[in-house]
Amino acid sequence: MQRYDIDSEKVGIKKVLIENEKGDYVFFSDVKEEIDILRMMLWMNHGHTGMYGDDGEMQCSQCMTEYGFFDWKRTPAKEIRERIYNKNIKEFLVK
Repeated sequence: MQRYDIDSEKVGIKKVLIENEKGDYVFFSDVKEEIDILRMMLWMNHGHTGMYGDDGEMQCSQCMTEYGFFDWKRTPAKEIRERIYNKNIKEFLVK
């Protein structure tokens, strides 16, 4: 995946273009929006009942108890995956 930084003097912001798997160029902000949507969908449908997001976070009290603290919105996806995987593999090995 190629990445291109574009400085825009007219609007005073820096935009980042990336090349997707189809060879199309999209702004990073569009990709970020997609990631945010997917994170929200995972949080809303991950199967626990202790979810809350009153301050803009996406947290779950049941996840905190089972996996340790993390925020579905801000915690890196690899860290979330590792915590869930490690807990599940420990439970599997104990059985």
